[in-house]
Amino acid sequence: MLTSYALPLGYMGDILGGGFILALASFLVAVAAAETGGVYAQLGSSRSKTFAAITEPVVLLVVFTVALVTTTDLPYVLGATIRSGPDQIVRPAHLLASAALFMVILFETGRIPVETHTGTVEFGMIEEARPFEHSGPYYALLRWGSAAKQLVLYTILLNVFIAPWGLASTTALDQVAWAAVSLLAKAVLVGVAVAVIDTSFAKLRLFKITEFVAASFLLAVLAVFTLLLGGG
Repeated sequence: MLTSYALPLGYMGDILGGGFILALASFLVAVAAAETGGVYAQLGSSRSKTFAAITEPVVLLVVFTVALVTTTDLPYVLGATIRSGPDQIVRPAHLLASAALFMVILFETGRIPVETHTGTVEFGMIEEARPFEHSGPYYALLRWGSAAKQLVLYTILLNVFIAPWGLASTTALDQVAWAAVSLLAKAVLVGVAVAVIDTSFAKLRLFKITEFVAASFLLAVLAVFTLLLGGG
């Protein structure tokens, strides 16, 4: 997702496989939280897996939309398709899938309106509750992993769906450096947008989170139907 061409074995690095890796990591964190025996950790683990039952199908539908547009689920192919012309950016299916993915990212990173990030209120703890009983180097690794996951999700959103520009076109050092700087700059812009959302909306009640996630699922379904029925 940092180059405009296929890397060696790039045909094996599809979005679906990357999603499975992230889901496996999330599952291991949830198991670790449950094994601590702490009430809050088990609470967050249970809640995260409950809502993940809705968010994971959303990701699958987004990947399915990508597959329908590009006849493949390789990230750099979708990026090349979007760069081919402005009509690819504003097509309804692409906009709906991008919006659905952004809503999933808000949920996966524990941002408002889903929950208060770094909050310790029992009624809304999900992502913050899972590492609750960890400490020391293990807690540091969990926090670092959470930040890395957020950057990976931002990279997928930016370099595949929204703004696949500034990628390295060759293996030259200046091209690679520019791709890294470009990615960080775009990630900062998304972070600012998320921060605005984070400070502009009140946290949803726990039973309302399903409605938020269901809305993203509906957008993903509409993206698929737009392609199948309207050619969008």
